[in-house]
Amino acid sequence: MRWGDTELKTLVCDVDGVLTDGRYYYGLENGLCFKAFHCNDSVAVRLAKGAGLKVVFVTSGSEASAFISRKRAEELGVLLARYPYGCKEDVLAEEKIDPAAMVYIGDCVDDVPLLEMAAVSFVPAWTLECVAKHATYVLKRRGGEGCLLELLETLGLFNE
Repeated sequence: MRWGDTELKTLVCDVDGVLTDGRYYYGLENGLCFKAFHCNDSVAVRLAKGAGLKVVFVTSGSEASAFISRKRAEELGVLLARYPYGCKEDVLAEEKIDPAAMVYIGDCVDDVPLLEMAAVSFVPAWTLECVAKHATYVLKRRGGEGCLLELLETLGLFNE
């Protein structure tokens, strides 16, 4: 997929606050944890893969949160990479991702290194200004509201 003069090869996406609204819902019994994912993001992953992008989800969430994120990644046929808070950029070396050919979307301070390294980067609408200033684009949609589809539209996928 092309963006200007750049051939984009990988879409790396934070999970909590991007694919979800960032909230964790805990049940009283057995400490169950729930998250909600938007159906438009499922479509976006399928379209991104169809456009030739490798899609990788990355998270620094807790083990319970990562369990749910891993299940979602498996359903969509993408890799989930989990790193301690502040180390998400390790995904580049471990998955052999060239940041010059990467799209990144994140929403929090631990996403700043990847926002800065990516060829093109995005944040959802609700992102704090101290994070948003490191992104190429601020989306109109909030996390958990299908912002991945808006990302692809912004990149011009639907104009091709």
